[in-house]
Amino acid sequence: MFRKLIKSPGETVLRIFNFLPKYIKEAELAKQFVDMLLLFLEKKSQSSDVCKVLQVIRNIIPILGNGSTAKLLSALSPLYISAELDMRLRICDLLDDLVEYDASVLS
Repeated sequence: MFRKLIKSPGETVLRIFNFLPKYIKEAELAKQFVDMLLLFLEKKSQSSDVCKVLQVIRNIIPILGNGSTAKLLSALSPLYISAELDMRLRICDLLDDLVEYDASVLS
Protein backbone atom coordinates (compact mmCIF):
# COMPACT_ATOMS: atom_id res chain seq x y z
CA MET A 1 0.00 0.00 0.00
CA PHE A 2 1.18 3.50 -0.79
CA ARG A 3 1.00 6.26 1.75
CA LYS A 4 -0.25 9.65 0.73
CA LEU A 5 2.55 12.18 0.79
CA ILE A 6 2.19 14.93 3.32
CA LYS A 7 2.03 18.28 1.56
CA SER A 8 2.82 20.46 4.55
CA PRO A 9 4.25 19.79 8.02
CA GLY A 10 1.01 20.69 9.77
CA GLU A 11 -1.24 18.56 7.60
CA THR A 12 -1.21 15.53 9.90
CA VAL A 13 -1.85 17.71 12.92
CA LEU A 14 -4.73 19.44 11.15
CA ARG A 15 -6.29 16.09 10.24
CA ILE A 16 -6.26 15.14 13.91
CA PHE A 17 -7.56 18.57 14.94
CA ASN A 18 -10.43 18.15 12.50
CA PHE A 19 -11.80 15.24 14.56
CA LEU A 20 -11.34 16.76 18.01
CA PRO A 21 -14.40 19.06 18.13
CA LYS A 22 -16.59 15.95 18.26
CA TYR A 23 -14.96 14.95 21.54
CA ILE A 24 -14.56 18.31 23.27
CA LYS A 25 -17.58 19.00 25.45
CA GLU A 26 -16.34 21.65 27.92
CA ALA A 27 -15.97 25.35 27.14
CA GLU A 28 -12.60 25.61 28.91
CA LEU A 29 -11.10 22.82 26.80
CA ALA A 30 -12.60 24.42 23.70
CA LYS A 31 -10.85 27.72 24.58
CA GLN A 32 -7.51 25.95 24.93
CA PHE A 33 -8.07 24.15 21.65
CA VAL A 34 -8.88 27.41 19.84
CA ASP A 35 -5.71 28.97 21.28
CA MET A 36 -3.71 26.18 19.62
CA LEU A 37 -5.55 26.65 16.35
CA LEU A 38 -4.88 30.38 16.36
CA LEU A 39 -1.16 29.61 16.25
CA PHE A 40 -1.67 28.19 12.76
CA LEU A 41 -3.25 31.45 11.66
CA GLU A 42 -0.36 33.49 13.06
CA LYS A 43 2.27 31.37 11.26
CA LYS A 44 1.14 32.52 7.81
CA SER A 45 0.59 28.89 6.85
CA GLN A 46 -0.46 27.75 3.40
CA SER A 47 -3.94 28.88 2.45
CA SER A 48 -5.23 25.29 2.43
CA ASP A 49 -4.05 24.92 6.05
CA VAL A 50 -5.75 28.16 7.00
CA CYS A 51 -8.98 26.99 5.37
CA LYS A 52 -8.85 23.77 7.38
CA VAL A 53 -8.17 25.69 10.60
CA LEU A 54 -11.10 28.02 9.92
CA GLN A 55 -13.38 25.01 9.42
CA VAL A 56 -12.21 23.39 12.65
CA ILE A 57 -12.83 26.66 14.51
CA ARG A 58 -16.32 26.83 12.99
CA ASN A 59 -16.97 23.31 14.29
CA ILE A 60 -15.90 24.21 17.84
CA ILE A 61 -17.81 27.52 18.13
CA PRO A 62 -21.01 25.94 19.55
CA ILE A 63 -19.01 24.55 22.47
CA LEU A 64 -16.84 27.63 22.82
CA GLY A 65 -19.69 30.05 23.37
CA ASN A 66 -18.47 33.61 23.83
CA GLY A 67 -15.29 32.75 25.71
CA SER A 68 -12.72 33.49 23.00
CA THR A 69 -14.56 35.94 20.79
CA ALA A 70 -12.04 38.76 21.30
CA LYS A 71 -9.10 36.46 20.55
CA LEU A 72 -10.77 35.15 17.43
CA LEU A 73 -11.57 38.62 16.14
CA SER A 74 -8.01 39.79 16.82
CA ALA A 75 -6.59 36.84 14.90
CA LEU A 76 -9.04 37.05 12.02
CA SER A 77 -8.76 40.80 11.37
CA PRO A 78 -5.22 40.81 9.92
CA LEU A 79 -5.95 37.61 8.03
CA TYR A 80 -9.06 39.16 6.48
CA ILE A 81 -7.16 42.25 5.37
CA SER A 82 -4.50 40.29 3.51
CA ALA A 83 -6.67 37.42 2.23
CA GLU A 84 -8.05 36.84 -1.22
CA LEU A 85 -11.77 36.64 -1.94
CA ASP A 86 -12.31 32.92 -1.24
CA MET A 87 -10.52 33.18 2.11
CA ARG A 88 -12.52 36.30 3.02
CA LEU A 89 -15.73 34.41 2.34
CA ARG A 90 -14.62 31.61 4.66
CA ILE A 91 -13.80 34.16 7.36
CA CYS A 92 -17.24 35.74 6.89
CA ASP A 93 -18.85 32.32 7.29
CA LEU A 94 -16.95 31.83 10.53
CA LEU A 95 -18.05 35.26 11.75
CA ASP A 96 -21.67 34.38 10.94
CA ASP A 97 -21.33 31.27 13.08
CA LEU A 98 -19.72 33.30 15.83
CA VAL A 99 -22.64 35.76 15.86
CA GLU A 100 -25.08 32.88 16.39
CA TYR A 101 -23.43 32.04 19.71
CA ASP A 102 -22.20 35.47 20.80
CA ALA A 103 -24.45 38.38 19.87
CA SER A 104 -21.95 40.87 21.34
CA VAL A 105 -20.01 40.59 18.06
CA LEU A 106 -22.68 42.74 16.43
CA SER A 107 -22.23 45.64 18.83
